[in-house]
Amino acid sequence: MKNARQDLLKTFPVLNSKRLCLREITEADIPAIFAIFGNDTVTKYYNCDTLKEEKEAEEFVDWYATIFEQKRGIRWGITLKPNSKVIGTCGFNFFNPNGRANLGYDLNEDYWGQGIITEAVKMTMSYGFRTLQINRIEADVMLENAASIKVLDKVGFKREGIMREYGYWKGKYHDLYLYSLLKREFLSFISGKMGDMRREI
Repeated sequence: MKNARQDLLKTFPVLNSKRLCLREITEADIPAIFAIFGNDTVTKYYNCDTLKEEKEAEEFVDWYATIFEQKRGIRWGITLKPNSKVIGTCGFNFFNPNGRANLGYDLNEDYWGQGIITEAVKMTMSYGFRTLQINRIEADVMLENAASIKVLDKVGFKREGIMREYGYWKGKYHDLYLYSLLKREFLSFISGKMGDMRREI
């Protein structure tokens, strides 16, 4: 499975819907990444401090490039057609040899409330399950992060439980919800009550 995924990810895949284009993040996107993670509202529930200087965003861009080069994960830049400016990111923070992947996403606050992240997550899930043959996608989220929980609920994830004091950042331990979705559940989900979702992806 790992070798097959490496073959599929020889070149960075571009994902398209009518509204969005998910593409590779490059050094040219450093200002856009800073605009996302330089906002306290965006980073409130993240395991990172709010960026203070644009050069700090270089580490994020380097990490996106590294995980793809090493085929450990993939993170797309979210753009709103026809503009090519990155307004958020979405993808898999890491792949597990046993067919698991960890989902992550974020969005510039200026674009909240438009269903953009939900759409980007659907596109990412579809590529992960159908093309990369991932069997289980997981997501962990802070208990207070209602917006992120809403996204996961919308696309069919199931809450498995609370991972007690699983995360540690900003000087304290945090309980996290563990969510997951299986490939067979995803295929059943999009062929059933979510007809609109099936057409989108």
